[in-house]
Amino acid sequence: NTSEVACPSGTYRNTVGAKSIHDCQICPAGYFCPEATIEYTTKECPAGYICPEGTKSAYERPCYPGTYNPNNQSSIRDHCINCPVGKFCTSGTDIPENCPSGYYCPLNTDHGYQYPCPSGTYNDGDNLENSNECTACIKGHYCPSGSITPISCPAGTFSNTLNNIDLYDCEPCTTGYSCPDTGTTTITETCSIGHYCPSGTIYATQYACPAGTYMDDTNATSAYDCKDCPIGYYCGSATTGLDQPSNPPQSCPPGHYCPLKT
Repeated sequence: NTSEVACPSGTYRNTVGAKSIHDCQICPAGYFCPEATIEYTTKECPAGYICPEGTKSAYERPCYPGTYNPNNQSSIRDHCINCPVGKFCTSGTDIPENCPSGYYCPLNTDHGYQYPCPSGTYNDGDNLENSNECTACIKGHYCPSGSITPISCPAGTFSNTLNNIDLYDCEPCTTGYSCPDTGTTTITETCSIGHYCPSGTIYATQYACPAGTYMDDTNATSAYDCKDCPIGYYCGSATTGLDQPSNPPQSCPPGHYCPLKT
């Protein structure tokens, strides 16, 4: 006895009495026919794919990346449509997806991260169509390629220019000043008296003049700018001027003497 043999994938047979493989009929265009298919009409080609004659499975021929197909029963490659601007279409797409934030999507974009906003720009919305719609990076910030939001220059730095690309575009805070906030565009905070502020200083009181010195001005840029404590006085750390209300040089106490730099 000979066992019955299933019609192969890509064919069907909906009547009895088939004697050989030649009696199996080719699967019509717009449908797919797995092995042993009886009724092909229940197997419409899904959206996002095409099914020419003889298609074996539903997902055999996806629309190419950068195109999509919203309809069932498609049979030729021309049924796959160009992915519209502001959208992206991966392989086998039936509904285009919105271009993500930080990127733009011209015609036929095939994945969401294909076209990042250029360095020095950002995009916090979606559905952008070209790079001209990416926004210039704002002052006090920098924007690497594909940025969604600008990144603040860190404390101790500043920037008053647009279109910064990376952290190195943030300049160290100017000597004699401090930059305590992130995203600084204009330096206004001077160094505190009794202190000095080298390049990149964060806080006005970050660097105290060492004991044995004092500083009565706000323009010191290094420890060498701190002045020697005068004869007859002693100066602890962060000492200010004699005419300052807070932490001035202290008079040498009875029973002691205080030479220069005490």
